[in-house]
Amino acid sequence: MVRNKKVTFLKLNNEARDALGQKRAEWQDTGKNALAKISAVTGKLYYEAARAGEENTLLFKIRYSFLPKDFNKIDYRLLYNGTQYKIKQVADVDEGHREVQLRGVSV
Repeated sequence: MVRNKKVTFLKLNNEARDALGQKRAEWQDTGKNALAKISAVTGKLYYEAARAGEENTLLFKIRYSFLPKDFNKIDYRLLYNGTQYKIKQVADVDEGHREVQLRGVSV
């Protein structure tokens, strides 16, 4: 039985400041969580990831309604088990706006 796991969306904040008051990019928790079916990449996707040096790649299947309204793969990352995953690919399964498959690479 496959159990859904909790993932958290992180958003890029370009307005964060360091101790000296200089701007720096920072990934902040959006407070938006989702339940996802998580699996390792296999087959053709595995070999593509290995060729690109992205061995730590996971597939996250999430309900479309869990995505933040302004979601895009550049400004968002996923946090799962304490590891951040950069979103490399977003696929709307069957283009039905019910389930989204995200391919993430650990950072």
